[in-house]
Amino acid sequence: MPNGTNYAQIIKFAVAGAIGAGVEIGTYIYLVDFVEMYYLTANVLAITLAIFVNYIISQRWVFDGGRYNRGTEFTVFVLVSIVALFLNQLLMWILVENSELEDKICKILAIATVAFFNYFAKKFFVFKG
Repeated sequence: MPNGTNYAQIIKFAVAGAIGAGVEIGTYIYLVDFVEMYYLTANVLAITLAIFVNYIISQRWVFDGGRYNRGTEFTVFVLVSIVALFLNQLLMWILVENSELEDKICKILAIATVAFFNYFAKKFFVFKG
């Protein structure tokens, strides 16, 4: 990592991510197992809820405020999150349809993979480093 890396921020992002992932996975499992919703539809709804949870935590605790006013900050956050949602959907589809793994394992793998994109995109495009 480059000099001046804010390790405390990375740890906070990881904690916020774990909370968001918990919300996302819990919602996904509920929708798939109890509501019997199609996995890709459940994935979009679970990610959408997690986006709002993650925004609140990131904005208030992880990063040093936004690069923009609140409205623009939220819009950019949502745009970055839409790209992350697309990546997550793509990974879910590829993993579920082309592997022997259970969909819940695929969900965890997709979240873990997209987390790297989320951190750097939010750090450099949404919030002040």
